[in-house]
Amino acid sequence: MYDCLAYEETKGFFDECDCPPPEFWIAYIDGKLFSYIPKEYLHIANLGVGISMSGSLQWVQTLVD
Repeated sequence: MYDCLAYEETKGFFDECDCPPPEFWIAYIDGKLFSYIPKEYLHIANLGVGISMSGSLQWVQTLVD
């Protein structure tokens, strides 16, 4: 969905296709892109996830011991 909502809300943190910056990509599995968002970018990333109407942006939390 190319609505550019996350792009506009985050002032370009997410691109027009709802992708985070490539330097944060960690895996592409079963058609899903997984990224690690550093703590200093969580606020801006939350804005994009919150406005995403397509559901393409979601948080996944995994606890690692």
